[in-house]
Amino acid sequence: MDNHVDVLPHLQRLETFEARHLCIPKYPPGTHLPLVQTLRVLQLRCVSIQWMTGQVLPALEKCSIIFPHHSDTIWSVNLPSCTLLEYDSNQLGPLSHFHLPSLAGLEVRCGQWSVVRGSLQLVALYPIFSTARCLTCLHLQVQCHGKLLAFMLRLVPSLEELWLGLTSPHALSKAFFKSFISGAPSACMMIWPARQTIAPLCRGLKRLFLHYRRWFRGLEKSRLILAFGDIVAARQQEESDFSLRLSFGEGPKEQIWKVHAPVGRINPHLGDGIICIGFPSPHGIVPISISAAQTHDSFFSPLFMESEYLQISGYPSIHFPVELLFPFHNLRELRIAGASLTIQPNTQLPSNLSLFHTLKVLHVHQIQTSFLAGQIFHKLESFRYWSKVEDRDPSQGLLTEIPVCTKLDVDLSVLATLKVPQICELGLYFDHPESNLIWEMHVVFNANLSRLKLLHMWGWDLSAKIDLIQILRALPALETLIIFKPYRGRTALSVDFFRALVPILGAHVTSEPSQSTGESLISGVLCPRLESLQIENIDLPKVWAKLMPVLKDIVTVRADHGYPLKSFTWLDSGKKWELIRRDESIQMKEVPPNEWFELNI
Repeated sequence: MDNHVDVLPHLQRLETFEARHLCIPKYPPGTHLPLVQTLRVLQLRCVSIQWMTGQVLPALEKCSIIFPHHSDTIWSVNLPSCTLLEYDSNQLGPLSHFHLPSLAGLEVRCGQWSVVRGSLQLVALYPIFSTARCLTCLHLQVQCHGKLLAFMLRLVPSLEELWLGLTSPHALSKAFFKSFISGAPSACMMIWPARQTIAPLCRGLKRLFLHYRRWFRGLEKSRLILAFGDIVAARQQEESDFSLRLSFGEGPKEQIWKVHAPVGRINPHLGDGIICIGFPSPHGIVPISISAAQTHDSFFSPLFMESEYLQISGYPSIHFPVELLFPFHNLRELRIAGASLTIQPNTQLPSNLSLFHTLKVLHVHQIQTSFLAGQIFHKLESFRYWSKVEDRDPSQGLLTEIPVCTKLDVDLSVLATLKVPQICELGLYFDHPESNLIWEMHVVFNANLSRLKLLHMWGWDLSAKIDLIQILRALPALETLIIFKPYRGRTALSVDFFRALVPILGAHVTSEPSQSTGESLISGVLCPRLESLQIENIDLPKVWAKLMPVLKDIVTVRADHGYPLKSFTWLDSGKKWELIRRDESIQMKEVPPNEWFELNI
């Protein structure tokens, strides 16, 4: 409107007043306006607030003032019952004249473009901060000095929720955020006596929310993430439900990331559809996570390309394009057990792709062979890949070289396409009808099985032809064997298999030096170094009478001939039993834990 509208004197019983771009005339201070006695909710945008000068609004509970007109004329406004105030203006000076003894929530935004100008405006909040003892929620978007902000925050000890709108990682330093940790150097302007314990900022804080308009590249980002992790770790020791969350003005919108305390390893059971990335710190890994539902198939844009850990948990329906990984230059662990790593048919992998030179752990649900074939993973130490996406002919195609890999958990047809000279621990699923043939012609040839110390056989295809005895004879250094029998179908765990583990009495044994280790190996004994044997998912009471004599021989005869088993356990129906030798007999004793074995990758 171009003309003034003298409407306020006529509002006799008004409780809610919402106005935008309304031209209100100037009223002399003390003018009788009936609405000041009845008003409970006030929302003004681009409207004069001159009429509030000298007024007492006893019933007003919520007040929102955006880009006010004639704010320089304000000199006294008393809002004794107001609990929520929102104020947005380049000039915060008028707020110094607001009396808000019951204020619980305050949201202030200032558009000053420099730290110096913004700091001068922030000082206007001093009267509110120093008198509003009930203030528990503060939303602040003002460019200012970190020391001044820390000083102001110490004036509101009851604060439980703090929301800060920041321009970039340069807006507030790592030292400022360290002030939220007890005993850290103070970031405010006060001089603390030497050796005096410094109280943290906002000791009762339960929620800290940081919104960055721009998230520039640089070391500042990683340093801040580490500081955020330290804050969460320190606060959660005192307040278990403390949370720190991040959002950004660039990249996919409406993404809210949760910062976690440093951990030794990112929790593999975060929940379905959770994306988690991590940054290394002196105290472990600082994870930050987000629900995949918030990403809208765009995941996390290029916001955190400095991270070294990436994990996605959830259902296999999540498709993760490998192109999203190209900008990562330091990725060490990629765990997407609930996702499929996909690649477009015509995508050319860069010859210098960082993943092939930095990855140490790779765990995927599905992966296309075009991503693996002919590649060399120079630093990959652990690899888990459980799902077969297509039939493979091991005799065709290029091998994937993993020269330093020591832990594998894969299908047999995948293992046949890998060159792993350092393998020590192997989880294996026999997924091919001609498993014995593949093992002899490809696995034994491509993998150095003389170093294998642990074998976890977690199942096999119902049509697979498996000779476990033949397979075990190729593993002279095996120390731990775990066999999981499928619920249905035939099994290779016959009485003959167990009998093969018993040293042949009266046999002539000779010692031959091992070419790989130089130690002596006893011929004629299957797995002479075997120390731990665990059988899973077999109903022991049903087979006990049939197997009892041979199981007794395994425990006693091996021990008598110098090949003792330190642990022989049986796991089924939620219970774990250990076979223990008692003189010339064996007994079964229930022991914890009672969980299925899974290779730690």
